[in-house]
Amino acid sequence: MSVETDITFFKELLPDMLAESEGQWVLIKDSKLVDIFPTNAEAYAAGVKEFGGPPFLVREIRRDEPVEML
Repeated sequence: MSVETDITFFKELLPDMLAESEGQWVLIKDSKLVDIFPTNAEAYAAGVKEFGGPPFLVREIRRDEPVEML
């Protein structure tokens, strides 16, 4: 699966996650919610530990969409 698929999955879960986890960070891999973490660093470290490194998605649970830098 691709990171684009994981982004779509994240957007589908977002309304439900906002109620309880806004401001936290989510780790998603292969359209599966792995876990939610208090910081970006913790979510990324868990992804590296679990999967050996990217690709996986770490994204903040927030109402407004972050600006993506290219």
